[in-house]
Amino acid sequence: MIKNLLLLRGWTRTQGHWGDFPGRLKRHLPKLSLHFLDLPGFGTEAHRPSPRSIWEIADHLRRSWLDRDPSSREKAGLLGISMGAMIAMNWGERYPEDFENFILINPSAADLSPFYDRLNLFQIDNFLRAALAPSLKAREEQVLRICVNQKLEELPYEPASFSKLQAMNQLIAASRFRAPRSWSKPTLVLSSIQDRLVAARAHHAVAFKLRASV
Repeated sequence: MIKNLLLLRGWTRTQGHWGDFPGRLKRHLPKLSLHFLDLPGFGTEAHRPSPRSIWEIADHLRRSWLDRDPSSREKAGLLGISMGAMIAMNWGERYPEDFENFILINPSAADLSPFYDRLNLFQIDNFLRAALAPSLKAREEQVLRICVNQKLEELPYEPASFSKLQAMNQLIAASRFRAPRSWSKPTLVLSSIQDRLVAARAHHAVAFKLRASV
C-alpha cells in the first residue's frame, strides 16, 4: 500500500484545476498523503520555459520531486491525467525506482494511435475559439467545452493566465510522445469512454502496450 501519491495535470492545466478531486480522494483514503507539481510554464512554474519534449518536462519535475523531504517520496505512487499520463510513463520508464505504481487517466501515445484518435478533429473549432477568446474567463469556458461533458453554470476555479507560446510548446511535446519500450511497474489505466478530446481506443492501446489493468 502506498503512503504518498503525486498528481500531475495535463495540457495548460495547473494543480488548482484538480478542483474537489483531492478532497474526495482523501475521504476515501484518509491516510494517503497527496502531492502536486505544476508543469514548467504554468501555475507556480509559469516563469520557466515549457520544453518541447515530454522527457525534458519529466526531468524538470523529477528534480523538483527529489528536492522534497524523503518522507514525502517514501512508498509513493504517480497519477497522471492526459498529458500528465504521458509524463508519468516517460518518468516511469527511465526512473522506475521512483514510484511503486502508476495510475494513468486517459493516456495516449503517437506510436500507438493515429493523430485523429489523439485529437478529436471536431474540437478544432473550440481550440481556435479558446486561442482567440477576448478574456481569461471566455478562454476557460471554451477549454471546458473541449474537456467536460457536463454543462457548468460557472467556472469551478479561478482562471489563470498563461502564454500561448507555452501552450503550443506543450502541444508539440504531447504530439511527439511515444510509449515506453519497456515497462515493469504495476499500472492501472482509467479510460473515459466519453472523453471529448481523445478516443477511448487510444487509452486502451496504451493499456495493452504496458500490460496494465483497465
